[in-house]
Amino acid sequence: MKKIITILLLVLVAGRIAVAQSIQGMAFEDAIPDGQDMEKSALVYFKYIKYSDREPDTLKVSIWDYYFGQLASTEGQVSKRIPLRKGSMLEGLFPSSDRVITVNISDLQGPSYISLSLSSNETFNKYLIFPGDSIKIYSQPFRNILTFGGPSAPLFECQRALNNHRQAYSFQRAARYTHRSQSSLEEFLEKNDNRLIYEQALQNFGEVLSLPILDESYLALLQSEAEQIPIEKSLLILDSYQSQLSKDVYEILLANEIGLLYNRLVLDWSQIYIHSKKVGNQSLVEKLEEFYFNEIGNLNFEFEEETIKRAIYYQEFLINQSKAISQLKQQPLFVSLANYQENVRDFLIGRYIIGNYRTLSNGSEVLEKALSSIEEPNIRPYLEKLYHRQGAGQPIENFEFENLNGEKVKLEDFEGKTVLLDFWFTGCKACINFYEAHLHKVEKHFEGSEDFVLISISMDSDYEKWKKSVEGGRYSSPTGINLYTNGEGFDHSFLKQYNIVGAPHQLLIDGEGRMVQSGGLQLMPEELVEILEEVLAEGC
Repeated sequence: MKKIITILLLVLVAGRIAVAQSIQGMAFEDAIPDGQDMEKSALVYFKYIKYSDREPDTLKVSIWDYYFGQLASTEGQVSKRIPLRKGSMLEGLFPSSDRVITVNISDLQGPSYISLSLSSNETFNKYLIFPGDSIKIYSQPFRNILTFGGPSAPLFECQRALNNHRQAYSFQRAARYTHRSQSSLEEFLEKNDNRLIYEQALQNFGEVLSLPILDESYLALLQSEAEQIPIEKSLLILDSYQSQLSKDVYEILLANEIGLLYNRLVLDWSQIYIHSKKVGNQSLVEKLEEFYFNEIGNLNFEFEEETIKRAIYYQEFLINQSKAISQLKQQPLFVSLANYQENVRDFLIGRYIIGNYRTLSNGSEVLEKALSSIEEPNIRPYLEKLYHRQGAGQPIENFEFENLNGEKVKLEDFEGKTVLLDFWFTGCKACINFYEAHLHKVEKHFEGSEDFVLISISMDSDYEKWKKSVEGGRYSSPTGINLYTNGEGFDHSFLKQYNIVGAPHQLLIDGEGRMVQSGGLQLMPEELVEILEEVLAEGC
């Protein structure tokens, strides 16, 4: 199913990405729709005033048919940075400073999510958009101005009002920095000037930073959190727009709002419950179980199947609530998810697998099992796409990265070798820790091997920054194979193909250029060596 996004005077949202054996992407064009079925399209007019040459001349448009979470944010996504044009008397009042764009998205099949960003300034993040929507957007990000006009303005105004409400609630609450014991809290306060800064902040502004300990006192904090969730204000905002929104739109917004407000409570409960079981605090475990059944277990909301499939934040809440049930009953997550009706269950299981695939040590096995049973038409195509791209035994797409000498290096250059790709970027502390404590030891173990190669790939967009980091030897060995993404950073096509959106991340490839494992490889050195030895043995 072909999708076309046109650009000119409006910035639009995303349509349903075609699903079949594979999921096709959308293309961007500079054109105004002519004779197009606008009931399956959407238009967005975007304008902002450029005050200096240092401000961006491009707008990044990202659209999701379905969104599977931060760890899989490129799945179901179409994203492109598009040049903005100077305005004219018909496209902005001040042609010398206005920058405008129009995006037309055709063949829109259902509710989708759109994000717009100018450079690092995100105008808005994952707003719902529907077939038939037409919205005008005016932004001055450096002055925090964002206004809407056009027929679909109420939908966007409502979402902005809800976002502002949640941000205000979050800001009013003290930031939380949890400690596992009184001794770890004291250790934190003794570092640098932390105690003095903390006491001065308390005196001047009240509690801007909460330093709770994971013990019985945390229960009171959870209880207070449960009582203060501002769902009433959210309902008032939604109700003020209800007459201007269709029932389907209202239901998705409501479901998402519930997910966004209650998800934090579930995650906070899970954190202390897991810790309490680990340290053997049975008394606290029992109190937490009682709290769960009183405050979390009874959070049951009735939404139609299609609403749940489109409400991405409500899906996240349901999955985390099911995780909590799994912890209580000591059963697999997929068993807990079986409580939902068949299509919702399968959709949630599929979303969890896709969204967490890079962290699963047995991802291919889990994915294959899911494909043997899940037929839900909205999620299965994405599972198939993931399998055909990252499943064990699938051929790896050839890559082309630059080395320190500016030479192009390809996967085919290492034919016959087991290859471990390690992705990192400058400033990633987890990348430093993983290399120094794990990968460096693996590298030493296989030193001199003719059948194994470790390739370090930086996602830095700045060549000089990357070169300096390599020379420092904290992210990779300066004498090893060091490549970078040709200045494209995370936007490199290979990273998008394999949904590499964070670091550190590893891909393991056998001597025939086939996928062995994607993600789930941040293991202890001896465990990783064992896996590599097995792959090498199979290739003999």
